[in-house]
Amino acid sequence: MRPETSTLGQILLARGLVTEDVLAEAQFEQRAMHKPLGRILVDRNVITEAQLLAGLAEQMSLDFVDLGDQPVDAAAVALVPEVLARRHGIIPIGFDTDGRLRLAMSDPANVLAIDDVRTITDLAVVPVVATYDDVLVAIGENSPRTSAGACGLRSKLSCWASPPERKT
Repeated sequence: MRPETSTLGQILLARGLVTEDVLAEAQFEQRAMHKPLGRILVDRNVITEAQLLAGLAEQMSLDFVDLGDQPVDAAAVALVPEVLARRHGIIPIGFDTDGRLRLAMSDPANVLAIDDVRTITDLAVVPVVATYDDVLVAIGENSPRTSAGACGLRSKLSCWASPPERKT
């Protein structure tokens, strides 16, 4: 396990996602522009959003899940109303070995979302990190009003983000 004092930059270096030179340039920009380091690296196309979130998850000692590879437990999804899932950008994906609800979210610091789910389900909640887009797609794919398989996760938001067709 990594030391608790690892910074995002150290984690990205250790994973081979950035060089020391690129990291130094990004840190210089971070100090000058008062912008988060991870956002600078994503904006420069040095790392992807998923790589950023995986690094941040490691820094926070949380799991990162790729919802394209992670099966979603229908029983877990059924515990949280779709409107709440969409409001907070969350989706329950299953249960851990202790029976705690695993909650995929792009912002694991969203204590309000975790508290809402804990209150509604009366279960302990364990946040796991996923990209926001993947969470939204998973909500769409697992919504009761969406037929199974209607949208592939890799098609991202195209299936449910488009406005409904109007009949004229």
